[in-house]
Amino acid sequence: MNDRSRWDKVYGSGRVEELPWFSTSLDEDICAALSKLGPPFGSLLSLGEGPGTQAILMAKLGWKVTATDVSEVAVRKARTRAAREGVDVKFIVDNVVSTGLTGSFRVVVDRGCFHTLEPLDREAYVKNVSLLLEQGGSLLLKTFSGEERMPGPYRFSPEEIRGIFVPPFTLVETKATFFRETAGGDRKALFCAMRK
Repeated sequence: MNDRSRWDKVYGSGRVEELPWFSTSLDEDICAALSKLGPPFGSLLSLGEGPGTQAILMAKLGWKVTATDVSEVAVRKARTRAAREGVDVKFIVDNVVSTGLTGSFRVVVDRGCFHTLEPLDREAYVKNVSLLLEQGGSLLLKTFSGEERMPGPYRFSPEEIRGIFVPPFTLVETKATFFRETAGGDRKALFCAMRK
């Protein structure tokens, strides 16, 4: 099953609101990092956006948001949610590993996309994100931490992130944090802010 089929199945099988990563609140680590970067606001790319809630909330802050997901089902549902809330977000079906996007963004946000990628795709991810970011732009990355013991996606230590992303990025901040899950409970995460 390819990535698109797999994620279409995830987003098409039941209520999106019941997925563990669904949240009606802007991720606290991303919110804090964005508050340091703006205003003035600019163009922002959200990768692996899924339900669309994070992109919508970032647009409400004043960012000009483009949001991508590999799943057509997720993008369709996210567009419906944004229209219902009267928020302008450009939702696009795209895979960052083989992206068709062009342009330049001030900020790229990844809340849970990178840690789902296979190791062989990481080099393409770094290259493509670097190409999409303007010089001096910021990558805000939140992944599962190597300290998380529950099963799930790939996990990373600060040293592993440094080894994957530096260069072309400069690591500005790493911090131990959590993913807040829909059904309650926290999963150990790593938040990283980087600059191109």
